[in-house]
Amino acid sequence: MRIAQALLLPPAGSKRPELSPNRKVPGGEVSQAFVQILERPTGRTAVILWRDPGRCYYADQLWVRGTAGYGGRCALSGQSIKSGESIYRPRQGKPRTLNAFAMILASVIEVESRARGLI
Repeated sequence: MRIAQALLLPPAGSKRPELSPNRKVPGGEVSQAFVQILERPTGRTAVILWRDPGRCYYADQLWVRGTAGYGGRCALSGQSIKSGESIYRPRQGKPRTLNAFAMILASVIEVESRARGLI
């Protein structure tokens, strides 16, 4: 597990990587996380199903609204995210989750939640 985490997480103090739903994994194949909004307990939180074969599985992960501190890619839509945009990110604890640097655009959460009748 320590080896896998060392390969997938940046060293302490390093710049946070851009996370894309499509990314190279050891062996060169492309992996894509399956991401689904399960519920919206409050207007600032979402419960997310995150399934990334061979890497991690979070059946009911709480994500919280915030502001992107760096650019990246929306894990749900694949859209580009710029620093300062409104996003949701996984609530962190110890140990850090493997999808700790993932982001979902807040606008995408709102549209998907309405479409699925969650709000």
